[in-house]
Amino acid sequence: MSAPSAKTPRSGRSGGRGDMSSPSNRKPYPRITDEDIDAADQQVVRAFQILGLVANGSLICPSCATSKSKKVEAKISASGRHYWTCHRCGAYGSATKLLRENGRKLPQAVNELLGRSAITGPLAVLPEVMVAKPFNAVVDVEVYNTIRRLGSIEAAQAYYARWHISPESVAEAGSSQIVEPVKAHAELLARFGDERLRDAGILTTDRNGNDYWMFNADYPVIEAHAWINANITGMQFRPSEKQLRKVQAHKAWKKRWSGQVGPDGIELDASDAYEQAKALDLESAGPEHKYVPPFMSVKGAGPDSLIGCGLRRISTLEPGQRIYVVEGFKDLLAARTLGVEAYAIPGVAGMPPAKVCQFFSSRGDTLVVTLDGDEAGARGRDSLMAHFTANNVKAERKDDLRSGMDIADVLVELHAHSGCNCLTCKDWRNTHYWDPTICPCRACRAKRPSMN
Repeated sequence: MSAPSAKTPRSGRSGGRGDMSSPSNRKPYPRITDEDIDAADQQVVRAFQILGLVANGSLICPSCATSKSKKVEAKISASGRHYWTCHRCGAYGSATKLLRENGRKLPQAVNELLGRSAITGPLAVLPEVMVAKPFNAVVDVEVYNTIRRLGSIEAAQAYYARWHISPESVAEAGSSQIVEPVKAHAELLARFGDERLRDAGILTTDRNGNDYWMFNADYPVIEAHAWINANITGMQFRPSEKQLRKVQAHKAWKKRWSGQVGPDGIELDASDAYEQAKALDLESAGPEHKYVPPFMSVKGAGPDSLIGCGLRRISTLEPGQRIYVVEGFKDLLAARTLGVEAYAIPGVAGMPPAKVCQFFSSRGDTLVVTLDGDEAGARGRDSLMAHFTANNVKAERKDDLRSGMDIADVLVELHAHSGCNCLTCKDWRNTHYWDPTICPCRACRAKRPSMN
C-alpha cells in the first residue's frame, strides 16, 4: 500500500480529524491538529499514569499485566516516533492508541495527554494518579503440580501433533491440557481456597472486577517450568486451537501494516497505518485483527518461578552434554523431536536464574545459544552469552538459523518438504517459497546426494 498523499487528512486514526467546525460535526473539544497528536504521543508514561498502569516506577503492560521492572518501556524509534513496548508478551503502541483502546475518543485522549480540559484549554495542575503496589506470586508447588494432574497428557499430545511434535517429547517435558476448565476451577477452589490461588498467581481479577483464571477455555495447554525433581515452580498456558487462529491472524495483520510511512515521513505503527488505509478504502483494507496474547503466565511470576523448561530430563543425562538453548516450550518439544537435547527459556527478555546457571556449571554442559532467527533472537543471544559468561557456564552461540524461523519451523519445514499433506504442511508450502535445489533442510539435502 502506498502512503497517503500529503494532502490527505490524517483522519484514519480512531476518532477522526475531519472538519469539526460545522454544526453537524461539532464536538465539545477544541480542534485537534496533527501537531497536537504528535505532542500527545510523546506522553507515553502519562498515558500509563492516566490508566493507573504504573507501580513503584514500573509500567504495567495492559495486555499481559506484567509489572516487572523494565519489562515495559517507553521508547523512541530511529525515526523519532514515541511508543511503548512489552518485552514479555510483545504488545506495543502509541500513547493515544493506548487511551483509545481504553474507551477514549481521539480528541479526549489528546486533551488528557496534553493536560488540558476539553473546553477551557490547559489545566494548571494535573492530579496525582494513585496506583497499586506490584503483585509478586508466591511459588506454590502443590498448586501447580495439582493443576497439571488435572489436565490430560493425551489432549496435549494431540494439540502439539499439528507441528509434528512427538508424543514422547510432550509427555517427557510435562505438558498436559485442561479439557474441562470450569470443572478444574471448582476443584482447585474446593481444595486450596480463593486466597491461596490468588497468592499463587493462578486466579486474579480483570479490569472489570471479575475473576480471571490464567488457564481457561482460551488458554488450556500447560507448559511446565519444572525443577530437576519434577516439581513445577511455574507455568505458562498456550492458546486453544480457536484462540491460536486469532493469534496468527493478528501476526499476519501486523506484518501487512508494519513499515508504512505517514505524510509527515514518520513511520506509523500498524494500527495507525491500517486506520489511514481504511479511511481511504474500507473494502480493500479488510478487517482488523486485534492483538491476542500468544500465551498466559502465572500472574506476578518472578525468576524463581519461570526457571525454564527441560531441566528434569537434562538432570538424568551424563554430564558434559551439548544442550541447545531455545525460546519457549514448543521449540523445546520440537528440538527433542529432532533428536537434540534442549533447554527452553521463557522468552528473550528472561535470563535463567542463579540456581539454573549453577546447575549447568556444575555439570560442565556446553549451552548452544540458538533462539529464533530474528532481531529479537539476535539480541537475546547477545544477552544470554553475556549472562552465561558472568555465571561461569560454558556457552557458544548459533547464528545460522534462517531469518524468521524458529526450531518448530525447522521441524514443520522438514515434513512439508518431505511431502506430508497435513493441513500444517500444506499451509507451509503455500506460504513459504522454496527451491529444492538449494534449500538447506534435511529433506531437501537428502534428495541431493551429490551435494551431501
